[in-house]
Amino acid sequence: MSTDDNFAFTNAGSGGAIAGAAAVANTTNDSTTWAAVGASDSIHVAGDFSLGADHTAQYNEHITTFAGGLLAGAGASINHEVTADTTAEVGASATVFGGTVSISAADHAVKPQLAGGIANLDGTTGGLASAAGVDETATITFHTHVNIDDYATIVVPGPATNNDVFVVTALNTFNVYDQLAFTTGGAISGAAVYARMLANGTQGADEAHLTVGTGANLVSSGRMTLAADGRGNLDQEIATNTYGAGTATLGQPTVDVRPDNQVTIKGTPRLSRTAT
Repeated sequence: MSTDDNFAFTNAGSGGAIAGAAAVANTTNDSTTWAAVGASDSIHVAGDFSLGADHTAQYNEHITTFAGGLLAGAGASINHEVTADTTAEVGASATVFGGTVSISAADHAVKPQLAGGIANLDGTTGGLASAAGVDETATITFHTHVNIDDYATIVVPGPATNNDVFVVTALNTFNVYDQLAFTTGGAISGAAVYARMLANGTQGADEAHLTVGTGANLVSSGRMTLAADGRGNLDQEIATNTYGAGTATLGQPTVDVRPDNQVTIKGTPRLSRTAT
């Protein structure tokens, strides 16, 4: 099990006849988590056997900006990069016997709301003429794999039961919240806020794959579950406000997450429920 926790805080402000202030916040999470039974290894346990690779990427930011003057400009650039390669593997020709078997790989993206419900970005600009903007991108790349390699054997012996005694899962979860609030004002004013959460296969990825190799032998006395899943909540909120003799505002949130969940059975494996 592994956890990253990154937080960026930025404050930018200026004032005068010509004022310019910009805030930049970047975070990067890059991890590799691997748990394995080696090729040709043999493990026999009377009780529960558990093999898990689990990673949590937590990130956040808090930005405040202010600019004021005859000609004012304030903006913010935010970039979050989350990359996780997480694998649980039973190697080729390995053998595992257990009273129960649990094998899992999981990745979690976590970006909670800030304490007190404050916005992640609170930006203000004002002046005779003002132009301001915010551009934020969070790119999440999860490669979450469970591999039962060729000719591996995994057995849960015992009397017949309807209990979940043999569970193999690949899982991605998202609990991500982001709120941007921006105000600009002047005789001529404009605000544009763009915010994106991406895991679409081209920009980032939401990949959960479970693969059973050729000739693998999976035997269970009870219910066997092989699953590749995802769940969660992604909330991107934008609030823009402009005031002045001539005003224009644009707020454009984008959440683009495209799950790629696969369970692949290769060649001629044996999956059976057998009481002993």
